[in-house]
Amino acid sequence: MTMDDKEVKKIAELFEDSTLKLIKEDLRWEAFTPVLLKELKKAKLFIDIGAEYGYYINMFLKYSTKDSKMIAIEAEPDRSSALINFFSDNRVEILPLAISEKDDTLILYKYEGKSASADKDLSQWNNDGEKLFFEIESKKLDTLLKDKKPDIIKMDIEGAEIFAFQGMEEVLEKSSPTIFLEYHDKFVSSININGKKIIENVLKKYGYEIYDHKGSKTSLEKGRVIIAKPEKAESINFIGINYKNNLDFSKNFNAFYETLNHYQKMYSKLIIYGAGTIGQTVYKLIDKNIIVSIVDRNKDIINNLDCSIKGLEYLNTINNNDYDKILITVLGREEEIIDELISKYNINPSKFLMFNI
Repeated sequence: MTMDDKEVKKIAELFEDSTLKLIKEDLRWEAFTPVLLKELKKAKLFIDIGAEYGYYINMFLKYSTKDSKMIAIEAEPDRSSALINFFSDNRVEILPLAISEKDDTLILYKYEGKSASADKDLSQWNNDGEKLFFEIESKKLDTLLKDKKPDIIKMDIEGAEIFAFQGMEEVLEKSSPTIFLEYHDKFVSSININGKKIIENVLKKYGYEIYDHKGSKTSLEKGRVIIAKPEKAESINFIGINYKNNLDFSKNFNAFYETLNHYQKMYSKLIIYGAGTIGQTVYKLIDKNIIVSIVDRNKDIINNLDCSIKGLEYLNTINNNDYDKILITVLGREEEIIDELISKYNINPSKFLMFNI
């Protein structure tokens, strides 16, 4: 089934209505996005092949320099129409076409709700719905960028990367852009069983290496990869120790939050031990109805809580039935604190909770 002009227009109108908020506000945060973002701030020309919903157009407009330019390329008529109608900044040029190995037309296939692909079998999509196909103008990147030198190319085109790389050899040779690629192995292999090798040979010919977002050499099968010449890779801001620390913190905080939610569901009467930063954070995050008290060795500690902090002697005034558990929020000293509370205040060892992060 093909889509005529009226159907394309109708779909584009529906697309605009249903994804307006998405186009306006959403940014796609993929594994290599932090690296792309840093490189974007230095780039004069950014090419987005497979602009989809305009995630990276938004990012470009928000973070790039005022004298930089962007060419956003989107082959699906509904998406490209919506993007053209929505974005009006003269720094961004939106082109409704496909990138291929020749200046011609390209037939793309899709299931409703999925992105279109040059793979007629749509190997990556497990869908029994009706298969649509449409013909779209295609250009070599070498033709499109004949007099231009891109600094960054982002490519996410559902298998058509096998064609794109064959049609951009002049760009690779003359401009040496850094490429942020989402590689689709199933689509590429279905289009051409030797597709991955064809792309690798093009990259090897022009001295390119493949990296992950941390700067380690990898292969196309990684999926989202950064492709650059080694001498250029040296200046790329890959995700280093600072980002690693941030990622570790994010994981630990998620574990902390999930543990806290679990404790809230399990117990109805908690004593919080520790009125430092973590103790105060716990107090603010959980249901106040389940907090019996918050205790600390220093009951006069400076805090921003709406309750008084009790000294440890408070533990001598309550019975085991007055609370379910004591949640220790002084991280790193849990065993020392528990030993003290058991020996000095005769607390049952089964009464303690900790964060095992």
